[in-house]
Amino acid sequence: MPPRQLFRKRSWTALEDRILLDTDDDEEAAATLGRTVKSCTIRRWRLRRR
Repeated sequence: MPPRQLFRKRSWTALEDRILLDTDDDEEAAATLGRTVKSCTIRRWRLRRR
């Protein structure tokens, strides 16, 4: 039997990307987007590397 998935993966939308890039504070972005600070930090890093 496969392990149970505890969290459902949620893809980032273009609107969430824009909100994240327009906000300088990861904690503020996380609260606005309903995501963790860590996920916002990593997503911002990935977007800036493009």
